[in-house]
Amino acid sequence: MGLSLLLVGAACAAAPTAAPAASNPIGSVIAVPMNISGAVPPVCQLPFSAEGKPCADTGQPVTMTPAQVTTLDGVLADPATWGGDEAKCTLPLHGFVWLDDAGRVRQQLAVSLLCDKVEGAPAVPGQPAAPAVRGISEVGATALRALCADAGLPHCHISEPGQAFGR
Repeated sequence: MGLSLLLVGAACAAAPTAAPAASNPIGSVIAVPMNISGAVPPVCQLPFSAEGKPCADTGQPVTMTPAQVTTLDGVLADPATWGGDEAKCTLPLHGFVWLDDAGRVRQQLAVSLLCDKVEGAPAVPGQPAAPAVRGISEVGATALRALCADAGLPHCHISEPGQAFGR
């Protein structure tokens, strides 16, 4: 059930690499608005630092419902989600973070719907360990946009950075 959002940024670099232990099962998944200041390059590469602290440029997280988590897991497991050019650009505005019962980050995923790209830490959930950055197809982008909106995150349907930040 673990998953998080991630894309290229600067300040919040590496994520925790420990897999969930049997004694620390996934307790919840949160959706996180990222890079809310509109800084370019983005401040956050991932929603949380390797030390488990929120990146300074994230908004209020939203706890996802069990149905939303099931949808997210299904999107990530669907081969039709993947494709596209993972080197096109990097501007993650949304993240998903899997927390254990003690509230520690177990996995995270940064999503750039503007760039059709995701980055996972320690890897993209449900995918091989490498690469941690994956391009997403139009099918995947559409599904993630819908889930983003359902979770109540901002900027889920924009197609250019200026639409998010008034530029």
